[in-house]
Amino acid sequence: MILKIVGIIAAVLVIGAVVFAKSKGVSPLSWKMHKAISQKNKVAIGGFDPVNYFKNGTAKEGSTNFTYSWKDAKWHFINQSHLDTFKEAPQQYEPQFGGWCAFAVSKGFTATPDPNAWLIHEGKLYLFADEGVKEQWAEQLPEVLESCTKKWNY
Repeated sequence: MILKIVGIIAAVLVIGAVVFAKSKGVSPLSWKMHKAISQKNKVAIGGFDPVNYFKNGTAKEGSTNFTYSWKDAKWHFINQSHLDTFKEAPQQYEPQFGGWCAFAVSKGFTATPDPNAWLIHEGKLYLFADEGVKEQWAEQLPEVLESCTKKWNY
């Protein structure tokens, strides 16, 4: 009887953990439950303009008036020029590791990023869950970047 109760409790805890992780965009990369691009309501990186990080050095939310579909996600831009720039070379402007938090990826997980916590390193855009993890990640370059790449390509 006790083993049955323990089994039921364990099953509830596992199911609860999976549901919580999915709602927060957190899951082990090895589960392969994540989308190729971090998105909410099929909009990449919270609707922020990926080109703006490079062109203006700021995080800025794009407009639904300037939308482009790529990699099963909608990308928003602040103007037609940024949309056109992205269309010409999306790989140059897309965030690394699908826009998931780079720190989480270095640990083998996905986590939903805060588009305001970002870093451009060697011409590539990285997003983070918050400024604290961004600082931790940046302090450990290049080792952490190597870890990200290995775990992302697992």
